[in-house]
Amino acid sequence: MAYDEPMFGNVIEENHFLRGERTLTLTDVRLAKKYGPILVKLAEIQEERSFRQFLNIAKKLHAKDPLIADAIPVTTGRRFEAFRLYLRFYDLADPSSWITDKAGQNSDAYKKDFNLAQMRFKSSNENWKPFIPGMGNKRVPEYLSFFNELEAYAGLQYQKRTLPALRRSLAKLEVTRTANVYHDFLPPEAQSNFGVFVLPYLKALVNDIADGMNPLDAFEKHIPNFHKK
Repeated sequence: MAYDEPMFGNVIEENHFLRGERTLTLTDVRLAKKYGPILVKLAEIQEERSFRQFLNIAKKLHAKDPLIADAIPVTTGRRFEAFRLYLRFYDLADPSSWITDKAGQNSDAYKKDFNLAQMRFKSSNENWKPFIPGMGNKRVPEYLSFFNELEAYAGLQYQKRTLPALRRSLAKLEVTRTANVYHDFLPPEAQSNFGVFVLPYLKALVNDIADGMNPLDAFEKHIPNFHKK
């Protein structure tokens, strides 16, 4: 997603969590965070793996992780979809396109939502270094922040894990990202300590962005002396 595009809009939504058809759990989020870097490495070498083969790799890499030790192929697809929330946020291709069933096929449901050949090509050629830990970098703060926010949402009581609440969680992240990318557009007093400066405007920003407003328009609407250049 380009920075000047709305996070949500009148488009066909391929992510089942953002369709409201699935509800994120802590297990979804925690496994998605661990699975993402593995998926990216597989995409880079451009080799298919079955769900079971993928889990075997994950269990070897994270031998002491009880969640991964108990993971089974049938629920792995929803963990990949949780990871796709992160991919969607940064407009990245889906490396889980390289994961197949035991017959070596991607599901019809997946191919209905995504262009398989395009996803495989793009995911194997993405510059993953700024986005994924372990790709020649020591730390990716954005990755940690994203999954920390998702984990906070997934830790809510079930009845509070609504679709609007998920959209607001993602919108909070969008506020931070927009402030970082367009730092020079902020008034001087916001540039020095945006976290404190934004507090009176945060709720309105989050609500508008969650409802589909362009983040830059939301900032211009609510942040005093914010100038789009």
